[in-house]
Amino acid sequence: MFVANDGRHLVSQYDGLNLIPIDFRNELVLLTFWREGRKIREVRVGDLFPDHSILLRTASHYLWRHAIEIDAQDRLKVQRVDGRTFFFDAATGKEIKA
Repeated sequence: MFVANDGRHLVSQYDGLNLIPIDFRNELVLLTFWREGRKIREVRVGDLFPDHSILLRTASHYLWRHAIEIDAQDRLKVQRVDGRTFFFDAATGKEIKA
């Protein structure tokens, strides 16, 4: 889990952390945004990976991300496996175009 600086918002990630199963579906939830215990948004594989060839195959799974953190501006920063970085507002779960 990643807790925002305001202490009211947090983000949970897929239980497999940075690895997803080989037989995944686009509906698999990678990130869930919460406000005071209530779910406000989910980000799914299909949202971050319209092209599945971006995923990196390992011996048993696909690697989907390298790094993830909440920054000083309360943005969830996600570095996808191809190096592209995405930012999400921790309070809304909406992507922020950087």
